[in-house]
Amino acid sequence: MKKFAFIIVAATLAASTLISCGGNTDKKDADSDSIAVDSASTAAEEIPIKELKELDCDHYIAKVPENWVAGSRMVNFSCVIELPESPFIYASLDYKYQTLDEFKAEAEKDGWKAIDDITMGDKTWVAYYKENKSEKEQMAKAATPQADGVVTARLQNGQNMMDFAEAGDVLKSSLKVIIENITLK
Repeated sequence: MKKFAFIIVAATLAASTLISCGGNTDKKDADSDSIAVDSASTAAEEIPIKELKELDCDHYIAKVPENWVAGSRMVNFSCVIELPESPFIYASLDYKYQTLDEFKAEAEKDGWKAIDDITMGDKTWVAYYKENKSEKEQMAKAATPQADGVVTARLQNGQNMMDFAEAGDVLKSSLKVIIENITLK
């Protein structure tokens, strides 16, 4: 039995040696290409998330505003930007395959109230606000058409000791700050 196991190990070792030695030129080229790609992706990922200044996807670029920090890397079309001071706002940015009318209908169905639209350049963002005083929750969101869908920004207050109305005002003004830092492609 020991001889049989030894033969299998020796055969496996011989096979792997033959595979690794075959086609030296192509393998070296492929290895150098993969090393270059791996080095580039590793270099980008070496930057700590909180130090990222720009988040980029196919539909928009989000710059991290002053006093804010990135809360995530861009994943597909979504990312998070955070205000790490009171009222501790979390901004979730996304691209959705829906029309602006569908976005509006969904917001109104879910109890969001329309607030003043925000115009940046030639784009108008339709904006909404929602609150739950008993839970001290406040949210604001906006969307603008882009390609076959909409780019959205949704902000929510974290736990804070601010007056509820004041925190709501900061949240609404922060929605404008986030939108000012989004460049549509």
